Amino acid sequence: MACSAICLNPDWAANASHKYEDNVAEEGGLKKRLIAFGLGILVLGGLFGLGLLSSGDIRVIYIAGAVALLGGAVWLGASGRPDWIAAGLLVLPVFAVFGFLVLAQIPALWFVLLFWAIAVTIGLFVVKAVHARALDGVAVVIALTALLACSLWCCISYFPKLLADRLNHFTRESAPSFALQPVSGGSAPTAWKPGKILVMDFFATWCVPCKAELPELQAAYSDLNDKSDIQFVLIGSDVGGDTPERVRTFAKKQSITVPLAFDPGCKVRGKFGTLGLPSIIVIDRTGRVRLVRQGYNPAETTFRRDFVRFLETL
Repeated sequence: MACSAICLNPDWAANASHKYEDNVAEEGGLKKRLIAFGLGILVLGGLFGLGLLSSGDIRVIYIAGAVALLGGAVWLGASGRPDWIAAGLLVLPVFAVFGFLVLAQIPALWFVLLFWAIAVTIGLFVVKAVHARALDGVAVVIALTALLACSLWCCISYFPKLLADRLNHFTRESAPSFALQPVSGGSAPTAWKPGKILVMDFFATWCVPCKAELPELQAAYSDLNDKSDIQFVLIGSDVGGDTPERVRTFAKKQSITVPLAFDPGCKVRGKFGTLGLPSIIVIDRTGRVRLVRQGYNPAETTFRRDFVRFLETL
């Protein structure tokens, strides 16, 4: 029966062979896409871990993401013609979480996703370019060089300026009356005094960005220590279980010499409308709030310099 079918249709065997090859190719493509998605989840996990270790340094997250996604795309491109669906599944976990957690707060970082997409596109064609004409290889090298140059510019120049613009809010509003609870004795300012500039930094001992910011604040305090008209105070609160004693012990372990105070129930911080940690409030000599700063990122490499210069101009 089979012999008669083959005799009646000489192309039957060839068609069956092509169909089998198509099925195998389809299964292989599905497997590759599933692996690409799994690889994307691994990249996301790695970036999350690096973010915790670097206190959320956007430079570390961006560079690590670009390298990891580029490597994943090179693997995808090495296994055959570029599979754009697999590439999309590779970046999907990272893009989704980055958009939800980071872009929701700093929309101006959208170009990070663009650069990551460019890295993936380049990676898809790296292996093909190596085995193809020299012109294709030159094009890939040029694209990689351009991406590297843009990345260096972002990390050195653009990220610090962008974060400063996002975190610093300059005002001239009158400061509300308040009173803090001293923690480090009589040296800690507990309220604003006429003729004095008061720098208040609200923090928590368990707050990762707060811990990353403290060395910079301590350095600024040391830079201006000879100016008696500029006062600093580091303020803890009972949010998260902190106590005056815990704040005092933490500051001692971290070699922080900035005067300490406590804000029970966050009543003082609430008067300034600041919700996030860390938060810096600067009140000038006339009792006006000149700076409200919420958050910190290590990528803002000019923070100390710019902060000291700002205080010196008041």
